[in-house]
Amino acid sequence: FVNDYSQILNDTQENELNSLITTYERETTNQIAVVIINTIEPYTNAQKYATDLANTWGVGQKGKDNGLMIVVSMSSRQIGIATGQGAEKILTDEICKRAIDSVFVPEFKEGKHYEGIKKGTLYLIDRWGNKK
Repeated sequence: FVNDYSQILNDTQENELNSLITTYERETTNQIAVVIINTIEPYTNAQKYATDLANTWGVGQKGKDNGLMIVVSMSSRQIGIATGQGAEKILTDEICKRAIDSVFVPEFKEGKHYEGIKKGTLYLIDRWGNKK
């Protein structure tokens, strides 16, 4: 569930995030993918990149469209959050933007990338809920 192509997480951090996401999926069927990359090129917009990647990878269950894709681009300093149609009823654009602005970015500005990703993911999970 966590793909750290930029190598910013250590093994313990990556395992902890994977465990968090796996447990959440087991409890709810909702699927989350976190992708950390250096660049989103040839894209210029992380949101569009996240949407296309989620569609390509098939994040979320067919028929439920309950996927959440979080893309962190290190060099472009962008975060994109894409939701499946089933998820976007709860995780609205406003909630996702608030997660980026109030959780991810403040931690990243402090150089705390892992904390930002973990807290941001937990923020979204908390709002998404835990009903199966």
